[in-house]
Amino acid sequence: NLVGSLLKQRDTGFDHGKLAGRIARTLSRPGTEVRAWRVSRGEEKTDPYARYFAPAGILEIKVSDPLVSARKEERTSHYLDKEKKQQTVKTTVWEYSASITADIKLLSAPEAATLDKLTETFGVKEDRPDNKADVGEWYRDRQENLFNDAAAKLAGRYIGRPVLRYRPV
Repeated sequence: NLVGSLLKQRDTGFDHGKLAGRIARTLSRPGTEVRAWRVSRGEEKTDPYARYFAPAGILEIKVSDPLVSARKEERTSHYLDKEKKQQTVKTTVWEYSASITADIKLLSAPEAATLDKLTETFGVKEDRPDNKADVGEWYRDRQENLFNDAAAKLAGRYIGRPVLRYRPV
Protein backbone atom coordinates (compact mmCIF):
# COMPACT_ATOMS: atom_id res chain seq x y z
CA ASN A 1 0.00 0.00 0.00
CA LEU A 2 2.87 2.37 0.80
CA VAL A 3 4.53 1.80 -2.58
CA GLY A 4 1.14 2.16 -4.28
CA SER A 5 0.51 5.49 -2.60
CA LEU A 6 3.96 6.75 -3.58
CA LEU A 7 3.24 5.75 -7.17
CA LYS A 8 -0.23 7.31 -6.88
CA GLN A 9 -1.96 3.93 -7.31
CA ARG A 10 -5.01 2.97 -5.32
CA ASP A 11 -5.12 0.14 -2.82
CA THR A 12 -6.70 -2.88 -4.48
CA GLY A 13 -8.49 -3.90 -1.29
CA PHE A 14 -7.87 -7.63 -1.62
CA ASP A 15 -10.25 -9.53 0.69
CA HIS A 16 -8.44 -12.64 1.92
CA GLY A 17 -11.43 -13.71 4.02
CA LYS A 18 -13.77 -13.75 1.01
CA LEU A 19 -11.25 -15.81 -0.96
CA ALA A 20 -10.90 -18.33 1.87
CA GLY A 21 -14.67 -18.55 2.31
CA ARG A 22 -15.24 -19.09 -1.41
CA ILE A 23 -12.64 -21.86 -1.54
CA ALA A 24 -14.10 -23.51 1.58
CA ARG A 25 -17.65 -23.46 0.14
CA THR A 26 -16.46 -24.86 -3.18
CA LEU A 27 -14.47 -27.68 -1.59
CA SER A 28 -17.29 -28.68 0.83
CA ARG A 29 -19.14 -31.34 -1.14
CA PRO A 30 -20.12 -34.95 -0.55
CA GLY A 31 -16.85 -36.74 0.19
CA THR A 32 -15.00 -33.58 1.23
CA GLU A 33 -15.66 -31.35 4.19
CA VAL A 34 -13.95 -28.12 5.17
CA ARG A 35 -14.49 -27.88 8.92
CA ALA A 36 -12.83 -24.52 9.51
CA TRP A 37 -10.72 -21.92 7.78
CA ARG A 38 -8.83 -18.85 8.90
CA VAL A 39 -6.75 -16.05 7.48
CA SER A 40 -3.38 -15.49 9.10
CA ARG A 41 -0.39 -13.29 8.50
CA GLY A 42 1.75 -15.38 10.85
CA GLU A 43 4.51 -17.76 9.91
CA GLU A 44 3.64 -20.57 12.33
CA LYS A 45 4.83 -24.04 11.32
CA THR A 46 1.57 -25.62 12.51
CA ASP A 47 -1.89 -24.16 12.90
CA PRO A 48 -2.57 -23.53 16.62
CA TYR A 49 -6.32 -24.13 16.19
CA ALA A 50 -6.21 -27.34 14.15
CA ARG A 51 -6.23 -29.58 17.23
CA TYR A 52 -9.74 -28.38 18.11
CA PHE A 53 -11.13 -29.73 14.83
CA ALA A 54 -9.01 -32.90 14.53
CA PRO A 55 -8.73 -32.73 10.73
CA ALA A 56 -7.21 -35.47 8.62
CA GLY A 57 -5.50 -32.78 6.55
CA ILE A 58 -4.80 -29.08 6.26
CA LEU A 59 -4.89 -27.09 3.02
CA GLU A 60 -2.46 -24.18 3.34
CA ILE A 61 -2.66 -21.39 0.76
CA LYS A 62 -0.16 -18.50 0.81
CA VAL A 63 -1.42 -15.76 -1.50
CA SER A 64 0.58 -12.93 -3.02
CA ASP A 65 -0.73 -9.41 -3.37
CA PRO A 66 -2.80 -8.98 -6.52
CA LEU A 67 -1.13 -7.68 -9.67
CA VAL A 68 -3.54 -5.39 -11.49
CA SER A 69 -2.73 -3.75 -14.81
CA ALA A 70 -4.13 -2.14 -17.92
CA ARG A 71 -1.96 -2.17 -20.99
CA LYS A 72 -2.44 -1.05 -24.56
CA GLU A 73 -2.17 -3.73 -27.21
CA GLU A 74 -2.16 -3.50 -31.00
CA ARG A 75 -3.88 -6.47 -32.63
CA THR A 76 -3.95 -7.44 -36.26
CA SER A 77 -6.67 -9.56 -37.86
CA HIS A 78 -6.97 -10.84 -41.41
CA TYR A 79 -10.10 -11.56 -43.42
CA LEU A 80 -11.16 -12.13 -47.02
CA ASP A 81 -13.31 -9.45 -48.63
CA LYS A 82 -16.03 -10.00 -51.26
CA GLU A 83 -13.41 -10.18 -53.99
CA LYS A 84 -11.50 -12.90 -52.11
CA LYS A 85 -8.60 -10.57 -51.36
CA GLN A 86 -6.99 -10.71 -47.97
CA GLN A 87 -7.53 -7.58 -45.91
CA THR A 88 -5.71 -6.61 -42.72
CA VAL A 89 -7.30 -4.64 -39.92
CA LYS A 90 -5.37 -3.21 -37.00
CA THR A 91 -7.23 -2.51 -33.79
CA THR A 92 -6.16 -1.09 -30.47
CA VAL A 93 -7.49 -2.73 -27.33
CA TRP A 94 -6.75 -2.24 -23.68
CA GLU A 95 -6.16 -5.48 -21.81
CA TYR A 96 -7.16 -5.17 -18.16
CA SER A 97 -5.90 -8.03 -16.00
CA ALA A 98 -5.66 -9.05 -12.37
CA SER A 99 -3.84 -12.06 -10.98
CA ILE A 100 -2.61 -13.55 -7.75
CA THR A 101 -0.02 -16.25 -7.20
CA ALA A 102 -0.59 -18.86 -4.51
CA ASP A 103 1.72 -21.40 -2.93
CA ILE A 104 -0.54 -24.33 -2.05
CA LYS A 105 0.23 -27.28 0.22
CA LEU A 106 -2.01 -30.12 1.30
CA LEU A 107 -0.70 -31.51 4.58
CA SER A 108 -1.79 -34.62 6.42
CA ALA A 109 -2.65 -34.10 10.07
CA PRO A 110 -1.46 -34.41 12.76
CA GLU A 111 2.03 -35.27 11.45
CA ALA A 112 2.00 -32.45 8.82
CA ALA A 113 3.49 -34.56 6.04
CA THR A 114 3.19 -32.86 2.64
CA LEU A 115 0.74 -34.74 0.40
CA ASP A 116 0.59 -32.21 -2.44
CA LYS A 117 2.48 -29.00 -3.24
CA LEU A 118 2.10 -26.57 -6.12
CA THR A 119 2.29 -22.94 -7.15
CA GLU A 120 -0.74 -21.71 -9.08
CA THR A 121 -1.72 -18.39 -10.65
CA PHE A 122 -5.35 -17.32 -10.58
CA GLY A 123 -6.50 -14.50 -12.79
CA VAL A 124 -9.09 -12.59 -14.72
CA LYS A 125 -8.69 -10.62 -17.98
CA GLU A 126 -10.86 -8.36 -20.05
CA ASP A 127 -10.32 -6.59 -23.36
CA ARG A 128 -11.77 -3.09 -23.59
CA PRO A 129 -11.85 -0.66 -26.53
CA ASP A 130 -10.62 2.23 -24.35
CA ASN A 131 -8.85 2.90 -21.08
CA LYS A 132 -11.54 5.04 -19.49
CA ALA A 133 -12.10 2.61 -16.62
CA ASP A 134 -10.03 3.19 -13.49
CA VAL A 135 -7.87 0.11 -12.88
CA GLY A 136 -8.73 -0.03 -9.18
CA GLU A 137 -12.47 0.23 -9.84
CA TRP A 138 -12.23 -2.37 -12.60
CA TYR A 139 -10.45 -4.74 -10.22
CA ARG A 140 -12.99 -4.26 -7.41
CA ASP A 141 -15.79 -5.07 -9.86
CA ARG A 142 -13.99 -8.26 -11.01
CA GLN A 143 -12.57 -9.49 -7.69
CA GLU A 144 -15.35 -12.09 -7.38
CA ASN A 145 -14.31 -13.51 -10.79
CA LEU A 146 -10.76 -13.86 -9.50
CA PHE A 147 -12.04 -15.74 -6.42
CA ASN A 148 -14.20 -17.97 -8.64
CA ASP A 149 -11.16 -18.86 -10.76
CA ALA A 150 -9.18 -19.80 -7.65
CA ALA A 151 -12.01 -21.92 -6.23
CA ALA A 152 -12.64 -23.66 -9.56
CA LYS A 153 -8.98 -24.56 -10.09
CA LEU A 154 -8.63 -25.94 -6.56
CA ALA A 155 -11.88 -27.90 -6.87
CA GLY A 156 -10.66 -29.34 -10.16
CA ARG A 157 -7.46 -30.46 -8.48
CA TYR A 158 -8.89 -31.91 -5.27
CA ILE A 159 -12.57 -32.82 -5.78
CA GLY A 160 -13.12 -36.33 -7.10
CA ARG A 161 -9.59 -37.42 -6.37
CA PRO A 162 -9.57 -41.04 -5.17
CA VAL A 163 -8.60 -41.54 -1.52
CA LEU A 164 -8.29 -44.68 0.53
CA ARG A 165 -10.14 -43.36 3.57
CA TYR A 166 -12.43 -40.55 4.67
CA ARG A 167 -10.26 -37.44 5.05
CA PRO A 168 -11.89 -34.23 6.26
CA VAL A 169 -9.71 -31.23 5.47
